[in-house]
Amino acid sequence: MSDEDSRGRADRWAVGMALVRPSRDLQAESYSQELIAGLDEAITRAGGTFIVKVVPDEAAERATYQQWAEDGRIRSVVIEELTITDTRRPLLEEYGLEVTVLGDRVFAGDWPVIWNDHAAAMKLAMDAMQDLGHRSVARVSGPLHFHHSAARSSAFFALGAARALVVTEAVGDYSRQSGVKAVRELFNVEEPPTAIIFDNDLMALGGLAEITGRGLRVPEDVSIVAWDDSVRCQMSIPPLAALSHDVHEIGESAGEAASVARHGRVIRKESPRPIFLPRASVGPPRTR
Repeated sequence: MSDEDSRGRADRWAVGMALVRPSRDLQAESYSQELIAGLDEAITRAGGTFIVKVVPDEAAERATYQQWAEDGRIRSVVIEELTITDTRRPLLEEYGLEVTVLGDRVFAGDWPVIWNDHAAAMKLAMDAMQDLGHRSVARVSGPLHFHHSAARSSAFFALGAARALVVTEAVGDYSRQSGVKAVRELFNVEEPPTAIIFDNDLMALGGLAEITGRGLRVPEDVSIVAWDDSVRCQMSIPPLAALSHDVHEIGESAGEAASVARHGRVIRKESPRPIFLPRASVGPPRTR
């Protein structure tokens, strides 16, 4: 092997990301698509290659890390969707992989991390609903074993208690159908909520379909907010109010953190705070 070939091989580096979900779900997730695009842009700009592998379950995810560590082509990984009982840290340390975390600062420890202030984002959504006059607000969360879902729920109930609001929660799985089921659960009471905050756009769209299918009007009878903005939110009838996160920038920040970590530099950074987009799906509650 020539010296030039040796230098070329040494200069090549890659960052991997193993995503646990069905491929069809990834195609429907605007958040994941934007995140991946930002990661790829930053890593490519730094001279590396970004590799995404979609896997069906946690066992396959761990097998992927082992394979990457053993063949040596990928020495750095980005992980997200931390769970309350996440066990990946000792495994990744055992394999000697460099890790960048999208998630909780406490879990990350001394690893590079890009984190979100879920309490601040929830306050933004709750402020908007309270300013419109809503006193009964519901939340449709993602699975509560995810750290980010649990953090949002904790902030939601704390804000509700501090403001003497009636707050309720139903749990979904981020799919459109789970938004439908959640609304059925939330409306199976004598006094249903006048505003609902959904944990993503797909559940919000499912909830919208169920609400209008009941003969109710949005926002006259129920206001709807999606946690993540998307083209689907913008094109919905009515357009859905949403928290607009700069997901591409979050991905770029994580890609930058992964790129410089191989030189011993540790980036620990809060992602950009979202803004509230008050579209036609929100309004004052109707007097019942």
